[in-house]
Amino acid sequence: MNLCSIFLVLVVLAAAMGKPVYKIAFSTGLSHDVLITRGQVLRNNNIFLNVGKAYDRHTGRFKCPQSGIYSFQVHALTQKKKSLWLELMHNNNLVVSVHAHSSDENDGASNSAILQLKKGDQVWVQSQGANSYLFGRSNEVFTSFSGYLIAPSFGDQQLIVSISWYTHANGFHTCMLYNPLCTKVYLTLSEMNLCSIFLGLVVLAAAMGKPVYQIAFSTGLSHHVSLTRGQVLRNNNIFLNVGKAYDRHTGKFKCPQSGIYSFQVHALSQDNKPLRLELMHNNNVVVNVYAYSSHDYGGASNSAILQLKKGDQVWVRSRAHTYVFGKSNQVYTSFSGYLLAPSFGDQ
Repeated sequence: MNLCSIFLVLVVLAAAMGKPVYKIAFSTGLSHDVLITRGQVLRNNNIFLNVGKAYDRHTGRFKCPQSGIYSFQVHALTQKKKSLWLELMHNNNLVVSVHAHSSDENDGASNSAILQLKKGDQVWVQSQGANSYLFGRSNEVFTSFSGYLIAPSFGDQQLIVSISWYTHANGFHTCMLYNPLCTKVYLTLSEMNLCSIFLGLVVLAAAMGKPVYQIAFSTGLSHHVSLTRGQVLRNNNIFLNVGKAYDRHTGKFKCPQSGIYSFQVHALSQDNKPLRLELMHNNNVVVNVYAYSSHDYGGASNSAILQLKKGDQVWVRSRAHTYVFGKSNQVYTSFSGYLLAPSFGDQ
């Protein structure tokens, strides 16, 4: 096993064609009150994690060091009786928005997106069209901005980043290679030394060929919509649709590869109107999203991790009459998902 492990490391590095294996993730928080004016970048002072050193605490911006697919999350809380209007920016383009307001208390909101970035691209959070009053204390960190690399890419190639081993009951050894957004490649062999040789060929072949499975989507709503009970939410802005599994015409994600998937839903109601949504897996309710605020907008979110089979469908629909807010420059409602790990049969 030791020699095989050493060989596999060398093979994976060779498969990356001389490129380093990147681990990129950051997570930040705000531990004091702050007022940010229109267009000003949010600069969180608490750095929980900065693997790859791609987040600059002085500018508040993430600068992409490696092309690939990334996930970003924004959470924020207003100061008492104040408002916040934030937006997640990719270079100079609006991706999604975050709004919260309360006339008598603090109020919170969140949003997220999955983006395809190129090396040198920048992502940050800024105040949108008005002043944003953010709450923070040394022991109460409600406002955060985080992101991580889901899968790197080299040109149009996805790097195989993980290798796992298991043994069947019959004693045969099986080797499996996978990337969260790629197909698994596996071999069943009776001899470990042969396995290492074959693995070398498999990894090199996989590195030279385009992976079969790259599955991730991220969508947003840029106009008002009124939904009746059972009606599917169909977001019109498609930020990402790798694998083309999300159908913008039906609003449904159709699973092209069995595996474990992560889904996130964020929504904002229209002024003084209710919002009642539910995340559906085939015809089963998974989680619900509810928001309502008298004389104001109400925001809410939810998420789930699901085991899907090929052909399964996942979508967001209205549980009752629902009024969803959206404008071309204010994208508060989003629906995203991506493949965490594919599966083959019962493996």
